[in-house]
Amino acid sequence: MNIPQSITLTEAEFWFDGGTISLHAVTETGDECRIRLNQRMFDTYANPGRLCFNDRPVDIRSKAESEIVDLLKLASVVPREAPQKLTDERISPNAIILGDDIKDVVNSSPGENLLRHRDRIVAYVESDEYVQIAKNGVPKSL
Repeated sequence: MNIPQSITLTEAEFWFDGGTISLHAVTETGDECRIRLNQRMFDTYANPGRLCFNDRPVDIRSKAESEIVDLLKLASVVPREAPQKLTDERISPNAIILGDDIKDVVNSSPGENLLRHRDRIVAYVESDEYVQIAKNGVPKSL
């Protein structure tokens, strides 16, 4: 796995599949790359809870994983779109937003969302829960 020396985060995606987060970036050489943390709610999807780099799962607690986490921590942030917040004009006054995470995304700029998603990926990959789910899959409900 070829890990770049530095990246600039340009775009974040939060999937409604149980929590997959994708970060799009540009490397120091101008190549595009993607860092993804797969959802960790359902075993029906491939590699639940796994960190992926350019669509390839990263070995758990490997040198590559450590390099990617460090890369994320040091990444600069330049959103592709001009920073803008979603205003009340774009959201119906009758809308109900369930979940603080969705409300945060709606009320934040693209740069703020990039940082929030980056921080979520880093914190989760550094956790013990990450190792458990990435190695063993999603725990079965009681």
